Amino acid sequence: MATRARRAVAMAGGAVAGLLLFIASDYTLSPRLMPDPDADIEWVTAGERAYQQGADGWYELKRNFRGRDYWGNEIYPVYTDEFSFRTAGDGPPKPGPAAVIFLGDSFSYGVNGPWDDTFIGMYDRSVPVRIANAGVPSYSPTPYLHRYRQALAEGAMRSSHVVVVALDISDVHDEAGVWIDGDPPKNLRAVNADRGLVVAQQQAAEATSQGQLRDRLRLTGAIYRALRYSLLAIPNPTVFDQMKSSFTWKTWETLDATPAAITGFSPLGVRGGLDRIAGKLAELTALAHANRSTLFVLLYPWPAQLKHPDTFSWSEFVAGACRRAQCDGVIDTIPVFRARARDDARWYNALYVKGDVHFNVEGNRLIFEILKRDLPLPAAP
Repeated sequence: MATRARRAVAMAGGAVAGLLLFIASDYTLSPRLMPDPDADIEWVTAGERAYQQGADGWYELKRNFRGRDYWGNEIYPVYTDEFSFRTAGDGPPKPGPAAVIFLGDSFSYGVNGPWDDTFIGMYDRSVPVRIANAGVPSYSPTPYLHRYRQALAEGAMRSSHVVVVALDISDVHDEAGVWIDGDPPKNLRAVNADRGLVVAQQQAAEATSQGQLRDRLRLTGAIYRALRYSLLAIPNPTVFDQMKSSFTWKTWETLDATPAAITGFSPLGVRGGLDRIAGKLAELTALAHANRSTLFVLLYPWPAQLKHPDTFSWSEFVAGACRRAQCDGVIDTIPVFRARARDDARWYNALYVKGDVHFNVEGNRLIFEILKRDLPLPAAP
């Protein structure tokens, strides 16, 4: 019995010693041998991606583009047409101008992956008419309006068509502190050279003892992340608590005082961002109606809206703004997602990209099914 106990103590001591040796080696060697875990890795070079930069922070997709894009470490093909709309790219386009145009940001563009994994790609496959996907990551209603005007001016749309404005939770942040009016719109971050604020915040985080330890224990951190987020599939808490998505469940005082460059809502504040969204929605609706077309608003939730109870109803705000603008309806998927979250404890892993706020294939399919049911196709021209 004593021999067995001594053997157990020796094994435990050896394991502790081995662990300490591993940590010491990691602390000493990994900063020299492994990449910075907080550095952005460019999985696809800028020249291979669809984005082209303009003046004052404006950017858009290249025309007639065939290349690749990535999100996280997922690399996928991207194709655009002559109007710079993202397309399937696996055959000739459907004939004639587009009957439906989607205006949106990264969710509409489909950063999660290939065309068929996105809700617009699924919708496109299900209808006989041509679809225009005008979604571009980090756009908001100010760029949406510009892109719609551009599509009309270039003859990309049928004489009678449907406009779908996919309003994203982050649009409030982007209207409050990122996009300002112009032709094309200007990006306030670029105009104000706000990159310095971002760098200062990163340097402050890296200077803390926790930041320095994380930087030196890179292999330990990689093993921890693999165990937590991949093997055990425990969601990253920052997914649910991002400042951009917190205006529906947090008080606005801190959000309003934090610069947009570091994901706050300054200079206009949450209310200012909401007011700009309502104004742009009214302009978009008037423009659609002037062109004998209809406009619908599409809503969907970030994970935060499924975890935290509302103190401010985004759905009610958009419904009221749509009513005042006399738009043609709101397709609100948030109640469906909330019902799914109530019924399935693993809803996050089932619907969202791991460690991210964007939808995976199943989340996109849920939006597609609602769109297919509730979005009326335009009458024949």
